Amino acid sequence: YFWELRGHLRDGRQWLEWGLAQNAEIAPAARASAQLALASILETQGESAPALAHSEMSLEYYRASGDTARIAHAALNAAAIASSLGGAELTHGYIEEAQATFANLADIPWARRASSHLPLLVVSNWTSQAGLAEAEQRLRDVVDQQRLIARESGSEEPFACWPLIAWGTMAHVA
Repeated sequence: YFWELRGHLRDGRQWLEWGLAQNAEIAPAARASAQLALASILETQGESAPALAHSEMSLEYYRASGDTARIAHAALNAAAIASSLGGAELTHGYIEEAQATFANLADIPWARRASSHLPLLVVSNWTSQAGLAEAEQRLRDVVDQQRLIARESGSEEPFACWPLIAWGTMAHVA
């Protein structure tokens, strides 16, 4: 997130690719974290296919290690990337896995907020009129849920930054 938040995606990508290409013994957990970080950067740069491959590699490690929190994170990431590729058949499996693992983390605030994004990934067609209506309703539901989470936690700031932006964009387009 350091490179994404500061706009240094190229630097982050170069470091991650360099590190993952090393022949040195790298702890599997560190490799999986680097793969997931690189997947996020690649997706942001519009390279969804390699992003999904890296996300899947990290997910395989987390599944094998039984790390529920990271399985949820990696599955959500893979679902978002698969959704951007338009692969409903791919997205569905990742969404189911993310839902199942987030259910095991229900008492953890970040997991509840992160899992609230899952409904956005199952919008069938964002480009058709029916798809836009469905997407708008799902965005509204996510924002409402995240506002509720914010109120319950005592925070005044909802987590739904990008859903709010997407909802505003849709209102402008429609």
